[in-house]
Amino acid sequence: MTDIRGLLTDDDAVSPVIGVILMVAVTVVLSAAIGAFVLDIGNAVTEQQPNAVIEFEFDIASGGGTDDAVILRHNGGDELATSTLRVTVDGAIAWEDGSSVGGFTTGAGTDWNDGVTSGDELRIEEDTANIKESSSVQLVWQEGQRSSIIASTDS
Repeated sequence: MTDIRGLLTDDDAVSPVIGVILMVAVTVVLSAAIGAFVLDIGNAVTEQQPNAVIEFEFDIASGGGTDDAVILRHNGGDELATSTLRVTVDGAIAWEDGSSVGGFTTGAGTDWNDGVTSGDELRIEEDTANIKESSSVQLVWQEGQRSSIIASTDS
């Protein structure tokens, strides 16, 4: 018969097994910490895109002409850095980094120069490009390799 008392009191093999398990656990934790530091995973998770409420208003003149416009108004949320913003109208870049681009001009009353805070407006007028009420207008945020559509007339 087996000596049960001997099995319960014999703990020769317990210490090496616990030691190996602890060494594996320490190795896994250190590997994850070093990997996160080297790959800079922590910053990518904590840095988020800005969140803002943008209102779009079309100012379409009767009879055509080149005085049609779209007005973007910041109605709340995070402050937006002008250098990270781009506005597109029907896929064409209309405004980027504080100035109009292509066949568009910036209208009077525009205060999206340094930073964009609540109440600030951007008026984009057509020069040679065409703005109409059915135009798809997007405000795009881009910083480095990351970009996102903050607001759109399609949504």
